[in-house]
Formats: sequence, C-alpha cells, structure tokens
Amino acid sequence: MEIREPTQAPLVIGHRGAVGYAPENTLAAFAKGFELAAEWVETDVRATKDGTYVLMHDATVDRTTNGTGHVAQMAIEEIKDLDAGSWFDVGYRGVGIPTLGDLLAWAKDKIGVCLDLHPSLEPKDVEKIAHQVQSYDLADRSLIISSEFEHLIHAKLNCPELTTGILFPSESDDIYEQVTRNDIDFLHPNRHIVSPALIEKAHNAGIPVAASVFSDEHWISERLEWGLDIINCDHPDLPQKVWSSQS
Repeated sequence: MEIREPTQAPLVIGHRGAVGYAPENTLAAFAKGFELAAEWVETDVRATKDGTYVLMHDATVDRTTNGTGHVAQMAIEEIKDLDAGSWFDVGYRGVGIPTLGDLLAWAKDKIGVCLDLHPSLEPKDVEKIAHQVQSYDLADRSLIISSEFEHLIHAKLNCPELTTGILFPSESDDIYEQVTRNDIDFLHPNRHIVSPALIEKAHNAGIPVAASVFSDEHWISERLEWGLDIINCDHPDLPQKVWSSQS
C-alpha cells in the first residue's frame, strides 16, 4: 500500500460490503460492493461459541436479524437459521449471516477483503483467520484492521503477505512510532479525528491513511483535498463520483 499521489484516484473500501445499498455484512452487500468497483469489501469478524468465524458487527444479532442473542454464546447452526436481510428491506428476506469461509470462497478471483478483527478474538483466532485467508490465495489482496496492535502483529507473523492497519479513536504522539516499529502498513483513524495535519504527519512518516467517511459529497471532497489515501464508504461508488467531478 502506498501514499496516493494528488493525481491518483483514491482506493475504496466498501463498508460492510455496501451497507448503503444492501444489508450489512451479507453476501448481497459484498456483491454490491464488487459491482460498484470497490477495491476491497470490509466486514467484521466474530467467533461463535463453537469457534466458527461469522461476519457480524455487533456483539448481538438483535439489530440486524430476526433473532436475539450474543454471537459468542450461539452455535453456528443457530446463526445460520437467522434472517439477516428483512430489517433492511423485504426484498432481502431470507438473506443469511455468512461465515468467513463463505466470504473468502466468494471473493476469490473477484475482490480483496478487509477484515476488522474484534478485540474479543484471541491470538489463536487471529492465527486461524490469517491461515484461512491464505488458504484461499487472498493474502496479498487482503487488509486486516483492528484496534489491537497485537492482533495485527500476530496476523502478519502468521501470514506476512497481509496488509495491516490500526484503528484508533484519538490521536496520540506515539502512534506513528508504534506503527513503524510494529511493521503496520497504514493508519485507520476514526473519521472524526481525520485532519490535514494528521494526514500530513502520517505521510511525512511514510504511512498511508484510510478512514471511514459519511456518504456526503462535500465531506468526501474535502478529505480528498487533504490527501486521504483510502476511503471506507457505505456507498462505494460515491468517492469515484466525487473524484471524477474534481478531476
């Protein structure tokens, strides 16, 4: 991953697939992200009680399915029975919660994936996830993001081809040194702390910057002018639209 030149279009991550268009973290959303030419589709990885890795942002299934319960306390058979589409639109009724394996099998030869590893995962989970990505020949096209440095270090230790990025909610003076020392490839700060000064400081240290954005043309345009390298967006087609209007 490299710092974007001013004349280059930004790279785009489809946030939870393409959550602006389809139910988040489902194969339908990932397919929409692919259709809209995202470089990667992003998703959240959690472990069920029987050790299967499923794609779910929240700790519970309540918000995005017709069920209730904590992912970590549910078996994969229970999760596979849930409807993860109707909350978004009745046209997605019956769309299920995919496993990590479902996503990787679908993405192979199509698109890169960006896996957000939840802090609740253990080192053994990170190792298994890294090897699973590797087994689908997706390692050199995959991003691993996490708020835990240890997750990123462990992922790259087990699969050096992975590209890693640190999530962080507030800027600290030593973040750049930590990234360099731990061989992290890029920063992914909270969208609210992204600024021209942060991007300049990162670029001066040779570090690219990714960030989530609101699906707002002015918001995206401003951050492109600041030099943001990678955009994580609910509507993956919007950054390219904004970029084209600026060019």
